[in-house]
Amino acid sequence: MRVLWKPKWIAGHLLAVTVVVLFVNLGLWQLDRHQWRAGLNAAITEGLRAEPVPFGRLTPGRRDYRRTAVSGRYLSEREVLLTPRNERGPGHHVLTPLRLGDGRLLVVDRGWVPFALDEPPVREAAPPGGEITVEGVLLPATHVDAKAVRDDDGRLLRVAAVAPAVVVGGGDADNVVADVFLLLRAPGPPAGELPVPGELPALEAGPHLSYAGQWFLFALVTVVGYPLLLRRTARDAVSG
Repeated sequence: MRVLWKPKWIAGHLLAVTVVVLFVNLGLWQLDRHQWRAGLNAAITEGLRAEPVPFGRLTPGRRDYRRTAVSGRYLSEREVLLTPRNERGPGHHVLTPLRLGDGRLLVVDRGWVPFALDEPPVREAAPPGGEITVEGVLLPATHVDAKAVRDDDGRLLRVAAVAPAVVVGGGDADNVVADVFLLLRAPGPPAGELPVPGELPALEAGPHLSYAGQWFLFALVTVVGYPLLLRRTARDAVSG
């Protein structure tokens, strides 16, 4: 067995121990991520079941996935399309800024329209005029959209992600609600008319649990396989 304590094998022993510790810790980290995701999903589910809260009472940074009610006026002339969206076939979602009573602008995702309706504002899915109170779910927004499409005059037409500052643009960028947008639930158009209300994102557990299993399996293979390698090496050394 002395051959197994030569410097090159000592380095191998240390490497094997390091690899096992690394794999186990990666597995534990994935378990922690799984638990975090499960807790987040539970919090989201609870928020979606709660009664709508007036938008002004929700604290910035803590209003994701909350049901809310808010009043304002749609700015249909500043409407853009979120594309592509394939909920009921190829299409877009209609994003229309809502000017609140305090002057802020909240981007509202009013729902899906067919792909052929690619010129905002979409007349076939026009929002109601005047002051209106709407209800919906606040979803996290992004801050950039590298795929925004503009016409030759620089007017924004389509975006690939809901980045409120990009959607609103212009001199109102400082007044935009930038951290969330509203996925409209009510009032929607009459049945059969456009836009069709968008679907809430699916709550998934993610792959963390399966990844944890893989890391633990790798650790087990190392724990079992490395001693077998040492045993065969020692046997070969004796027989040789």
